[in-house]
Amino acid sequence: MSEEIRILDSDLALSFFERNRLLFDIGLHLILLSVAISPFIILYLKRKTPVSRLDFYCLLAAIIALPFGVAVSFDGLPEYARPFILGYSILCFIVLLISLFFVLWKLQKQSSGSYALNVLGTLLVLGLLIGMLLPAVPSARGAARRMACANNLKQLMHGILIAKDKQVAARKAPTNNAPEIEGGPEVSWRVKLLPYIEQQDLRDAYNSEQNWESDENWEIAKKRLGIYTCPAEPPQMNRKGGRYTSYAMLRNSNLAEDNPQLVNPHNAQIQIMESCGANLIWTEPRDVDLDTFHWSLAPESEAVQKKPWNSRNIGASAHPGGTQAAFVDGSVRFLSQETDPELLRALILGEVSQGALDDP
Repeated sequence: MSEEIRILDSDLALSFFERNRLLFDIGLHLILLSVAISPFIILYLKRKTPVSRLDFYCLLAAIIALPFGVAVSFDGLPEYARPFILGYSILCFIVLLISLFFVLWKLQKQSSGSYALNVLGTLLVLGLLIGMLLPAVPSARGAARRMACANNLKQLMHGILIAKDKQVAARKAPTNNAPEIEGGPEVSWRVKLLPYIEQQDLRDAYNSEQNWESDENWEIAKKRLGIYTCPAEPPQMNRKGGRYTSYAMLRNSNLAEDNPQLVNPHNAQIQIMESCGANLIWTEPRDVDLDTFHWSLAPESEAVQKKPWNSRNIGASAHPGGTQAAFVDGSVRFLSQETDPELLRALILGEVSQGALDDP
């Protein structure tokens, strides 16, 4: 069984862009906001309206309060919003400093503080507009990753259906972990599927006469295949460099008959499910054992929600709100974490069809 301690894959991770994603996000929004606010700055610089000490005090108070306000609220902000809030706060700080120097330069004895109020009012309006747009950012990224994950599952199901059409021998069928040679070690269905997902070279390099953890086959396990990894998951590996897969089939150790040990192999509706909590190396001939996992999709805790690979559910993913599943007809559906466990059990055991998901 693979180790459950995951190490971030620094080679892939972490391209220059990914390593500096926060800085890129902040920089991009600084540029956009600078363009948006530049007309206001120009207008203020060209103003001939006199300023007063009240302007100076208002701006000084805002400059002092801004960093404290951001520091206090930062930990309570959603992770996706932090780069945008930080970028906007930096921009506000710069604008306030420019305004303060402008006030000092043109300071005259007046009783009104209209200049400072105009600056602060402008920043407030822009802040409200940005706040209205923030919720769309994580939704767009999440939707793109979910679509890419669904496409992975569709390609896997397409490969399985092609293999079935070619009437692959039961021992070599890419739907079980049976040995390919008499008395030999088990071979993962993900390895058997390689020729059908345009990875024939890797399949030829895998030695079915040796255990999957042998030195020769472990070199294959170190290869990262995007089709076996959900894009919402961070690129990770175990201590020995083996790459994790997000996708697994469902097994039941109590069913000793029929080598694949599929749950009701002729009736089961779900063929493949996201289950990063199983912590599977993609070449490992192991799947989700229904006897040892919970029949649920909801995260057990907030910590598990942040690190779904620590989940003990039969389905677990890095997508917020649910898990992707591929059905026997080749279709892929997103199962909400609110899905009733009894309905989920009935789907997996083949007692109802996927149409039950659409019933009110």
